[in-house]
Amino acid sequence: MQKHAPPRLCANATYRRTLCTIHSNMKTFSIILIFISLPIIGLGQIDYLTTCPDLGEIIPKIKDYESDLYKIILKDFNDQPIARYIVQPSFGPEYAFQIQQDQDDNYVLLANCLITSLWDCDNRDTIQPIQYINNIGKELTEAISNLFQILLQPVNGPCYGSGQDGITYRLYIYDTEKGLLCGETWSPKKGSKMFEIISFCDATLDYARSPCDKAKNDLIKQIDSLLVMLKIMYCAQQVGICHWLSAPRELSG
Repeated sequence: MQKHAPPRLCANATYRRTLCTIHSNMKTFSIILIFISLPIIGLGQIDYLTTCPDLGEIIPKIKDYESDLYKIILKDFNDQPIARYIVQPSFGPEYAFQIQQDQDDNYVLLANCLITSLWDCDNRDTIQPIQYINNIGKELTEAISNLFQILLQPVNGPCYGSGQDGITYRLYIYDTEKGLLCGETWSPKKGSKMFEIISFCDATLDYARSPCDKAKNDLIKQIDSLLVMLKIMYCAQQVGICHWLSAPRELSG
């Protein structure tokens, strides 16, 4: 069952300023963005997921923002995602989706979208996401789960943070042994591997908005292409991971 119907990627600016009072605090925000971007200056574009940094530990304003954001954007998400995707633009509205099992062991795709950026909202406690809830089949769930596992299991590199005026994308899975795993990329360039991954994730959010057989089949085809791309990339970097990539993985339960 669908609930409400926000615009594409939940980013219609027409309604943004009716939901909260946005203050101009660009100087503070720019200082924070510069601080965040320092670790990646001169390193070039990174075309793989890196460990999600906990910037709230060193920047109180980000800690408060993310604490408030996750209370809203993770509404009705459980703490053991089969796949989770959170998007945090520097100046636009945030959105997220998660695949999980419900109490009846059905596979459910939930999407929560804001239509205003939460960063400078005074009345954050009044903001509610626009939500979609759809049951999805095991075939698509397993395909997306497989893709996210392959993307996130090798993530163990350094935290590079984010740059300025871009978009932070975070992908998550729950691992029974390691707990919640998170990988991050920032504003990937068109044509890069991470751009293809993010394009797929946004297409999955579109599917949450308007599920149909064609969209489902298109997602599965995208996954097949992405798996080939990832196998080539990871095998070139780590020979030992090739066997793991080829091993079948099924959902528990």
